[in-house]
Amino acid sequence: MVARLIDGDAHLLTAEEQELALKLTGRTVLPTVAPREVFIGAGRRGGKSRFGALVATWLAAAEYPQLSPGEMAIVAHIAPDKRQAEIDLSYARGIVKDSKLLRAELIGDTADGLEFAHHTRLEVATASYRTVRGRTLAGAVVDESAFLRADDSALPDKELVRALRPGLLSLRGPLLVISSPHRKLGILYDAHRKYFGKRRIVARPVHPGIEPRVESFD
Repeated sequence: MVARLIDGDAHLLTAEEQELALKLTGRTVLPTVAPREVFIGAGRRGGKSRFGALVATWLAAAEYPQLSPGEMAIVAHIAPDKRQAEIDLSYARGIVKDSKLLRAELIGDTADGLEFAHHTRLEVATASYRTVRGRTLAGAVVDESAFLRADDSALPDKELVRALRPGLLSLRGPLLVISSPHRKLGILYDAHRKYFGKRRIVARPVHPGIEPRVESFD
């Protein structure tokens, strides 16, 4: 369902799925075009990393005719630490290996990324705004944003997103921020406070029959 919203295909949802989507996002009308930024708060064991890897792989599978000759479109998948980055890449690698089409396009498989013949590369990295500046980004996924840490910034998630946004402009790539809620600061909390029910997609946890809420934000 969330994938449909990210792709701008809310009209393909069933009536039941649309009702749930409205509850999750606090909106009265679902978006009719693909959003530029999506923020998702979800609980532990909610499949966040698998979903983030799916979105990152989907973006890397696309072709980008806007690229200059020799230019590579990068999909950045950012994790809070090396172990989580390895998990995210493992999920993406599994998705690619299960697809005959993507396997045929895969020309590079390293410890930090997957490279495709159509000039895209999915890169995983730990959180650092310095590593993403100056890149041509086809999209960015920030996994567990509320738990990012950096020695050179008190608010590493905000610094990271501030560095990612310019790189997303030329290919109009989407930004997906997904995390378990943790504290009343940072990009996930700010997005919930400013945009929940408004123009950007901000989804928060929901259980069947219970109104959606994020305990850390209340």
